[in-house]
Amino acid sequence: MVLAATPDASISLWDTDLTGALAVAIGAEDLGLSERARSIASRLIAIPQATRNVDSLNASVAAGVILFEAARQRTTQHR
Repeated sequence: MVLAATPDASISLWDTDLTGALAVAIGAEDLGLSERARSIASRLIAIPQATRNVDSLNASVAAGVILFEAARQRTTQHR
């Protein structure tokens, strides 16, 4: 699956199965994802925010959150 993170996506990261083969696309902090990246993605996801005061996360932070969730799902799946 090719996963693209964007704040305007309607699917939450928490509702996404990340246990299979995975590629993650992260857009630039100021420009977001290109239309090409959006079109290639299998799924557009949003990282849930506790507050609406944040427009988007730093690109490296977003990548870390997504990869941590993928690792968490893969670890708990085998227990």
